[in-house]
Amino acid sequence: MHRAEEAAGEKEVLRLIIEMFVSATLRGSAKGTGKVMYTMRTKQENGQNYEKPPEIGKAESTANRLVLWSICRALERLPSDREIVIYTENSYIASVINQCWPERWARNGWKNSRGKEIKDADLWKKILKEVREVGHRITAVEGRHEYSDIFSYNMKKIDVKSNIFTKVELQEVTPVSD
Repeated sequence: MHRAEEAAGEKEVLRLIIEMFVSATLRGSAKGTGKVMYTMRTKQENGQNYEKPPEIGKAESTANRLVLWSICRALERLPSDREIVIYTENSYIASVINQCWPERWARNGWKNSRGKEIKDADLWKKILKEVREVGHRITAVEGRHEYSDIFSYNMKKIDVKSNIFTKVELQEVTPVSD
């Protein structure tokens, strides 16, 4: 989602790039009890990666809502405008972000092109507010990412209370060979 104020030809200010990696245990649109885990990483001036400790949450929800919930949480942790690349296995969330649908939905009173209410509008509104007020610029990359296996393994092992994000120590996945 790009800031509406950015005009063509405006000189782009170099921003710190934050990579966010997020995975959820739920898939598709079915509701259920699921977990979501995310971490953020940035490259320091010295070339070293700095990583925030991963956080995990659990809720009775859908896959989309779990991922949106974690994006909102991550944006709350970023104090000033950043370039954020979200790596997610959720193709719907990636498409919505990259096609700037929340801006259109906001102009249309949070209704889609068929006039129906937008699902999870409360979370999309929070994300759009962060983008507009803080100046974040967000893009998304869909598909498995470098943390997919580690998150999947750890989400199965970690018990977490509902609706509370908790910092976790990741356990490395040891590949099993035949």
